[in-house]
This record gives sequence, structure tokens and C-alpha cells, in this order.
Amino acid sequence: MNHLYLQVLKRKTEGIIYAIMIYEDYNRPRLIRLVEYSWFFLTKKPLTMGIMQVRSNTYINDIESVRRGVDLVLQYYTEALQNLKRMILHMNVIIFCHCSSESITVELNIK
Repeated sequence: MNHLYLQVLKRKTEGIIYAIMIYEDYNRPRLIRLVEYSWFFLTKKPLTMGIMQVRSNTYINDIESVRRGVDLVLQYYTEALQNLKRMILHMNVIIFCHCSSESITVELNIK
């Protein structure tokens, strides 16, 4: 991704990222995460770990979970924007073709 675009994207998603961190930290306090880490080392099975509860098949600490979680949020946000742009484009094409609002609903449900 373009460096400037990435900076803007991080600023736009900062609130979402903090909200996820606060929510996950509240639901999985440090003590519970320590139990999860212990369980991981005993079973070696993939778990969600760290503050951001990122699934991993290798051990990751809280800092790494935040780094990976931020990457996932940025990826999902970018995909959502692309899908939204695509949907708006489809609607504009349909409207340009003078279709009825009923046709727009049908067309969008097909996509």
C-alpha cells in the first residue's frame, strides 16, 4: 500500500482499533490471557491470543497481537471501502440507465 494512503487509513481507523483493544482487554484481562498462553504451550493448537485476540498457530505476545490486529482492521476496512465503491458504481449505472427503484433493488440483490 502507498505510505501516505496507509497513514490516512490508520488515522481513520484509529478509533475502531482502540475500541477493539478496550473491548478485548476487558473481556480477556491479562490473567486470562496468561492462562490462554499456558494452554497454547501445552496443546500447540492454534488459538486467539493477545489483546487483539488474533488467531495464530505460533506464540504471539500482546504487542504482536496489536500489530497483526491493526493489519487485519486495515485490510477489512480497505475491502469494505472497495465493496462500497463497487456498489455505488453499480447503482449509478442502473440509475443512468433510467431503471426503476425496484430494478435497482433486484440488481443489487443479484450482485
